[in-house]
Amino acid sequence: MLKEIYSSEARANLGETLDEIYDKKMPVIIKKKIAGGSKDFVFISKEIFGDLLNYVEFNVNVYNESDGSITLELEDLELVSNGDTIDSTAYELANDVIMYAEEYIENIQLYSIAPNRKDHLKFIIKVANYSDKYELSNSFKYFYKN
Repeated sequence: MLKEIYSSEARANLGETLDEIYDKKMPVIIKKKIAGGSKDFVFISKEIFGDLLNYVEFNVNVYNESDGSITLELEDLELVSNGDTIDSTAYELANDVIMYAEEYIENIQLYSIAPNRKDHLKFIIKVANYSDKYELSNSFKYFYKN
């Protein structure tokens, strides 16, 4: 069971709380009292957060088209890109992913509860951890379909 503390205690002992999260490598739930209950937040070290993001993968389907072009499909985000080479197409797909992530963040109140988009949030968070399109495109895992 994760440790739970109220925000007032976390504020009063912020240094100790952060040390505990970092040293024990265990998240802490911080509860903020509100009328009728609490809002709960999970505080976690950046190292553990990064480890958890490793389980989120950008699985890309590769299709060799009859005209010699290549189509890449990121089915999890419903994005498709077509181009002449796998590298140039992956770069364009990465650009599309970043543009979608920006749109998602702008509309997060709606997208995070929409049945066809709520599962995208883990990918959006992972995208935010890449420094550029090139790094993102290099993270793609390819699955050749034809």
